[in-house]
Parts: sequence; C-alpha cells; structure tokens
Amino acid sequence: MSTRSLINVKCEDGIVRSIYCHHDGYGHLPTLKKFYGSLKKAEKLIAGGDLSILDAKCTKPDEHSFDTPIDGYCVYYYRDRDEDWEDTKPKEFKTLKAARKQDRGQEFIYEFENDVWSGWNISKKEYI
Repeated sequence: MSTRSLINVKCEDGIVRSIYCHHDGYGHLPTLKKFYGSLKKAEKLIAGGDLSILDAKCTKPDEHSFDTPIDGYCVYYYRDRDEDWEDTKPKEFKTLKAARKQDRGQEFIYEFENDVWSGWNISKKEYI
C-alpha cells in the first residue's frame, strides 16, 4: 500500500507546477525542506515530472533505474520507469488553490511558496 502525495511549487514565472509522488507521502516534509529548500532546487525536483519515490537527489547515476534504484536518488516515472512523458510531466495551474483541487488519490499535499515548504494531511484536515 502506498501513501500518495502532491508536490506543488509556485515557480519563478508565477505558474504553479504540480507532480504526483506514489510512495511515503506522509514523510516528505523533512526531505523537501532539507534537500529542496530553495526555489531553484524545488523547480529542479519537479522538472522531472511525477515520482515513484522522493529522495535527497533528483539527478541520475548511470546504474539507477526503477528496477535497480540507488539509495538516495529520486525515482521518476518518465526517466526511470520509461513511462509516457505526456502522462507524467508536471501539471500547470494558475494558483496553488487550483493545484490543490486536483484528485490524484493523494493523502498529503506539499507546497513551496516564498521559499517555504508547507504540508497538509488531507484525511486529518491539518497542517503538518
């Protein structure tokens, strides 16, 4: 069973870009704050599209794939699982409010705006 999440970033151009992450959505806030705490890093993270696994690095070592993941590296659907880019690329919205309304089965939502990460537990209706 997976704990799904959305990761929304209000980008430098004012567009909100959103990706889906399939695994471990309950615990993303510390990773996002520690490793993606600037707008440049947050934008780089979401540029790869939807994630299977969020981790400390969004780059790709040569041996890294969905079938042979290297610990410490994100696993992307398109890059590492060879899934269709059109289905997995970041979704774009005019506002964070609009991005929150999408239904991708998420249980948590994480957002980056004004150099701050925040999190929302949907089922408990509380900030984390």
